[in-house]
Formats: sequence, structure tokens, C-alpha cells
Amino acid sequence: MRMLFALLLLAGCEQSAQLYEDTQKVDETKKVIQEVDTAIAMYRTRNQRLPKTVKTVYPRRAEPTDGWGNAFEYVRPGRGTRKWDVISLGADAAEGGVGVNADLRASDFDG
Repeated sequence: MRMLFALLLLAGCEQSAQLYEDTQKVDETKKVIQEVDTAIAMYRTRNQRLPKTVKTVYPRRAEPTDGWGNAFEYVRPGRGTRKWDVISLGADAAEGGVGVNADLRASDFDG
């Protein structure tokens, strides 16, 4: 019985650690999306046009990635009235999903 309790306790700790790690990755991804979105806006202001790719905005360094190491999608036009959008496909790197697999978009953070 004690062994079963210890295993259940250990499993719960592992799930809590994974949940914390997933939350950190989502938070980091949101932060980087906003930074990339701002960099694109600044590029547009300086050059009077949108960049062709995210790499165009970061010519001297590695292109930013989401919390799972995946490149962001950059689409033009964006959702609604946006001229562009920056998208992470989440942990599963596939469209759609829920929880950590949900897509995150810069347009989701518009006030």
C-alpha cells in the first residue's frame, strides 16, 4: 500500500512539473510573439513595407522560435483588419489544438 501511495505521489509530482514546464513555454511563446510583432511593425515603419519573412527582420541573428523550438508562421494579411499575423502552432506544431497544443497568434493579444 505504501509503495502504491509513493508511486501515485511521484506521478503527481511529475505531472505538476510537466504542467509548470508547459506553462513556462506558453508564457515565453506569448512574449516572443509580441516581440516579433513589434519588430515587424518597426520594420514596416522604417521601410514603408512589410518584410517578406521574419528572417528579413532579423538579418544578423537566428530567427526567433517558440517555446518548443519551432519557427513562427508569418502570414499576410492577418486575421480581421490586421496587415499581418505572427503564429505559433503550439506544442504539437499542428494547426488547432487545445491547451499547450493551441495555436497562439499576435492578433489574440490585440487590446
